[in-house]
Amino acid sequence: MCVEELFETVEAQVCQLGKRLLTNRATRMREEAEELQTELGYAYATLTGCRRRFREARLRIAGNEVKASLLGSRVQTALLLGDRLSAWRLALDLEQIHDALAADRVNLPYLERACRNEQNHVAHLERRLAPLQAKLTPA
Repeated sequence: MCVEELFETVEAQVCQLGKRLLTNRATRMREEAEELQTELGYAYATLTGCRRRFREARLRIAGNEVKASLLGSRVQTALLLGDRLSAWRLALDLEQIHDALAADRVNLPYLERACRNEQNHVAHLERRLAPLQAKLTPA
């Protein structure tokens, strides 16, 4: 960090301190509530995206399990019919589906954990915001 950046950082902090000293308690609470609402909006968007990715992974797994089962049968049929070239191509397709299944199955617990963490983050922000809103709302 260069000297100029240090001065800018200190200046910004002094500026914030001055604002805090000059504003009244209600204004500070209102600003904090607005910041929490903004952060909560981002957290909701993140949670929605996380849930979407989790749902898509589960659907891909289900779909690929069906495809793998059907392709396995088709490989066996091609082999029984003596069509080695088709059996080989189908086996390659089956291998790709098994690879995709393995990747999704490995990723699914991480997606689930990410969704749970984001849900906890949303709940934490809501708990922090509720008392501020209660104090700011006239009775």
